[in-house]
Amino acid sequence: MNPVLIGGLLIGAAAFGAGWTVHGWKTDSDDLAEVKKITDAMLVRESQRDAIDIQYNTIQSELGALKRRKPVECNFTDDQLRHVNQALRGPVPSAASIEER
Repeated sequence: MNPVLIGGLLIGAAAFGAGWTVHGWKTDSDDLAEVKKITDAMLVRESQRDAIDIQYNTIQSELGALKRRKPVECNFTDDQLRHVNQALRGPVPSAASIEER
């Protein structure tokens, strides 16, 4: 066999093997970057969840304190109660505005 041909085949095989190895490294690097991005997103979500848990627990404890309070007694007369309810309800719509709907 021709030594130049054998040498060329060996160099070609070595180049192919090196290229294949580098391609594997690049693929692994891309996979690692994707895993790192997902892990970072998970850590951010976890910290957000912890903050939400703290807010939830704070609200629950404040609600518990509000539930333990004694109810406020309102001693309104009938007229006063009627005025308060009317103010809360707002103005009564006229018949013309109801028909426009």
